[in-house]
Amino acid sequence: YGESYRLLADDRVYPMIVHCWGGIDRTGCWLYILGAMLGVSKDDLDLDYEMSSFSRWSRRSRYSDQFQAFLKGLFQYGDTLKEAATGFMLACGLAEAELAKIAKNLLILV
Repeated sequence: YGESYRLLADDRVYPMIVHCWGGIDRTGCWLYILGAMLGVSKDDLDLDYEMSSFSRWSRRSRYSDQFQAFLKGLFQYGDTLKEAATGFMLACGLAEAELAKIAKNLLILV
């Protein structure tokens, strides 16, 4: 995960698209963590996860055992969703400066 997140700190990779065959498991978790680190609300992230039900896979629920296990694992890295996502990315080997660069590259601040 760390190397893939690290790519987002590189200005040369933009624009980019993130995709996979299904887009709900590994990629979905990757994007959920990224969104959480960027400050997207839990409600919006959970809804996005559930919207992946429109893929070819079965219905998704933020209340499912699988999703709750993912959140439980993520919250081992921090107390709030943003802290947990940031902690996970730091544990993956990213530096604070890389996280700041990712945020700068992906957020439009007005």
